Amino acid sequence: MAPIVLGLTQCDLVEAIHNPKPKDGPYAYDLILKTSPKAEAALKSSEGWYVDAYYYGHAKPAFISEADTLHRIYLGRERWGYAATSRRVHLYAAKIDTKKLPQTIEGETWVVVTVTGGGMDGKVVDCHAYIGPIREAHQRAPEMHCELETENYWEEVAASAAEASASQ
Repeated sequence: MAPIVLGLTQCDLVEAIHNPKPKDGPYAYDLILKTSPKAEAALKSSEGWYVDAYYYGHAKPAFISEADTLHRIYLGRERWGYAATSRRVHLYAAKIDTKKLPQTIEGETWVVVTVTGGGMDGKVVDCHAYIGPIREAHQRAPEMHCELETENYWEEVAASAAEASASQ
């Protein structure tokens, strides 16, 4: 029994050796995940969160030919998995290609973050994407609202709040 217990406690160590997390770069930031009640229930049997961050800058006119169709200069990407219980996730932003920043307007780095939770029962939890400059994420950790892909929980919460403030 002891070898099994010892083996299970060493899983995190083996994972850290084979897939080390990078050191924080100057662009590292956190995100806060807020879940609907149904999403929270689905996450109890979830495999975890999958986070994808796409980094870019808006192209200066001289570099439009090197940008994508939305005039974005690609600066890097990172993908991570987090435990289903995580409600604050950390992005390292260590692979941003800073050599390309002079090609962008004001050298500002933007990010599009998508987060998905995959439940074992087939229920998918999607979070509303975060799109914005990393500068803003440093000032205040962005909140991403997460719900089952078949729900409109956060829209209903916003509508109820608007209705309550209008009646005051």
